[in-house]
Amino acid sequence: QAPPVMLSWWDYGYYITARGDTMTLVDNATTNSTQIGVVGTMLMYNESASIALMYQYNVQYVLVVPAGGQTNLGSDLGKAVWMIRISSQYTDEFGINNADYFDETTGAYVDKFYDSVLFRLMAYRSADMDPNQATKPPFANDNAQLAPDLRANEVTSLEYFTEVWRSKGIANELP
Repeated sequence: QAPPVMLSWWDYGYYITARGDTMTLVDNATTNSTQIGVVGTMLMYNESASIALMYQYNVQYVLVVPAGGQTNLGSDLGKAVWMIRISSQYTDEFGINNADYFDETTGAYVDKFYDSVLFRLMAYRSADMDPNQATKPPFANDNAQLAPDLRANEVTSLEYFTEVWRSKGIANELP
């Protein structure tokens, strides 16, 4: 029986494959920009459009890394701009347009981004994020920035997805 397929941004591919005995659509060695663009498209589409594309690739799980909602590159919120750019550039047949998701002038996400699978999964029950994480790295020096976008746009229900696991922080997961 084939291992399950997990959708995530390419950064996590090796780790998922090695630690989770799970296949990914892209990993750190993927050089096919079209394949990376397809993954970005799945994460930028709304739920109904994304799920249709996920079925074509036999995706059973989706991993997103909110990292407290930080907009730097430590979270998928910070990496989303690259998902948008790569999708827009290499998979134009899917209709991802950079300006629909990200304002290059202000550096802010806009309109469609807040309805994307990526954002909705990250913002799902964002009020449940552990407030104690604000005193631990990497948030210790920037407590005011802990999940502002996620908490301001909290998602309380998902149409096609069911949460199967949520990290409560490293300290809470060790035996």
